[in-house]
Amino acid sequence: MVAAVSAALFFTKADAQVRTYFEDSFAPNGPSASYWNASASTEIDAEVGPLYLVGYQDGSVMGGWVYDPNGDIIVDQYQRPTATTPLEGEYLFVTQPFTLESGAVENIFSFDYLYMALDAATADTKNFGLKVRETGGEWATVSTVYEAGASLAVEDQGTMTATLPAEYAGKEVELAMFCENSDDVSFAFLFNNVVFAAWSSETRLMAELHPALVTPENPGVEMFLRNGGTATISSVEMSYQIGGNPVATSTLDMNLSMGEEIEETLALSVEGLTVGQVYDLKIWNSSLNGAAVAEPDTLECSFRYSNGGDYGKHVPLVEVFTANWCGYCPAMNRAIDPVIEGYLPLKQVSIAKYQGNGDSYSTTEGSQRESLYGVAGYPTPIYNGMEAISSWSGTYSGITSALRERIAEDSEKDAVLSIVYDKVELDSTAGTLSFSFTVTSAVSFSANLTPVVLEGMTTGNRGTNGEREFYHVVMDMPDGGLGKETEFRAGEPLSFDYEVNMASTNVEEYGDLELLVIVQNNDRGEVYQTASFDLSSDNVANEQAEQLPGVVLYPNPARDYAILSGLNNATVQIFDLTGRMVYEVAGADAMIELPVEGFNAGSYIIRISQDGKTAVRRLNVVR
Repeated sequence: MVAAVSAALFFTKADAQVRTYFEDSFAPNGPSASYWNASASTEIDAEVGPLYLVGYQDGSVMGGWVYDPNGDIIVDQYQRPTATTPLEGEYLFVTQPFTLESGAVENIFSFDYLYMALDAATADTKNFGLKVRETGGEWATVSTVYEAGASLAVEDQGTMTATLPAEYAGKEVELAMFCENSDDVSFAFLFNNVVFAAWSSETRLMAELHPALVTPENPGVEMFLRNGGTATISSVEMSYQIGGNPVATSTLDMNLSMGEEIEETLALSVEGLTVGQVYDLKIWNSSLNGAAVAEPDTLECSFRYSNGGDYGKHVPLVEVFTANWCGYCPAMNRAIDPVIEGYLPLKQVSIAKYQGNGDSYSTTEGSQRESLYGVAGYPTPIYNGMEAISSWSGTYSGITSALRERIAEDSEKDAVLSIVYDKVELDSTAGTLSFSFTVTSAVSFSANLTPVVLEGMTTGNRGTNGEREFYHVVMDMPDGGLGKETEFRAGEPLSFDYEVNMASTNVEEYGDLELLVIVQNNDRGEVYQTASFDLSSDNVANEQAEQLPGVVLYPNPARDYAILSGLNNATVQIFDLTGRMVYEVAGADAMIELPVEGFNAGSYIIRISQDGKTAVRRLNVVR
């Protein structure tokens, strides 16, 4: 009966469950006390108490139990510790108390697991699973991973999902993940991605809108649809209205099981819409599995009906978490650095490197970014906030090839918004860097905007990370590692101004600074757009930037025309971001109109020379 749960804006976060009690993927510094009760758990003589945290080479972390009859620490081929002390009997890892939802819900607990052993065993001598009790009462077994009598393979992995009995609904309960062992077989039972939530027992669809262009060639909006109930969803009818146009409907067929999410494009009827105009859009779920939805929620946004390329191309982001002491970092950096450096001059990719804990250039903001992605080890390279590059291939040559293909592919996609640097000023005497930029979006949505100041090359903390110097190292993030949540409105430019005290950072060469702006959905990680600025090569950000202050460029961004005024026998040259000169005029006086109607959408550098001085302005052209 319930339809899409978020309202008001593009990409308002929608929880898939009626209520999420907690989710935990664990972290390098131990389990969260907000979820787990160490004092109620079985004590184990281990460094982190009742729970082992096992680090993987790919940066992930799992919790669990390990057992070795000799009490020795066993290390596998990936340097994962598999034992510290013998385990016999029952071991519990207990949650904090939670009051359960009642009514038309099912309270479900799930986790991913990995079982490894040196010899075969049976579930009669060893088993794992979930127990529950009313707070302070007696434990009752809800579910076990293996059935009684089952033969345990030497290695096994999967997901355990357990529904709590209805008798506990509305009560305050504690849960415990348990390990039972009565033999002497060496083993490890590890778990991750723990989710405890109340799910609707009625059919329930959750919907989010994804910021995307609506164009004559692609007249649709992208949506994330997730099943928030226990019943499978087979068909969805979505209704929508653009401005004052009549209501239209579109049916989507699917096979969406509990918790599953898919991305679908809802085709829109755009007949009569005018390119360049902004329109309001309402979307709601009108029918689910053939049954009408009585009181649907409504998603609302606005979009600028545009031609593709009006806001330039998407510039993906590569973030690398590394350190000068990192043993695995040399091979990773040697693999990905040449690829990135090949695309950087063309502004087809952006990069930021965070030096990790124990490195002299580590920052609080870098630690915040680590937490955002759940980084647990170095090196961890993240592509566009969504994927660990190291998982793409089993070889570094494979990673290199995959990275090159992804950047080339993604940099051809039309951007949903533009980021234009309006002013960049460096005062090396005072140690301050001032910059401003404008963001213009094709759709209304909420995202986190994160400006970053980097240094192109550092030498002060050389180590073993595989670089003769360290490249593109984050020095400062004025709004913190998570940025600030910002509401973007379709077709309405937003301007931002910053001044950063570089004297308080690790910067070595002021002239080697770089800027980066990231627009990102911190909940999903997806990066919508980035824009970089290199003070050493973009020829705008230096102490000469404000020469010829009387030379004024307007409007900027420009669509049909742009005016350059304050000229006196000037030579004016315009370059695109590949360095190709696309326009030149000599002897310009007073005011000239620039022929931007013939330019492609994107950013351009304007160099003005007059009165023995040279100044540079950046022009952004939109369509």
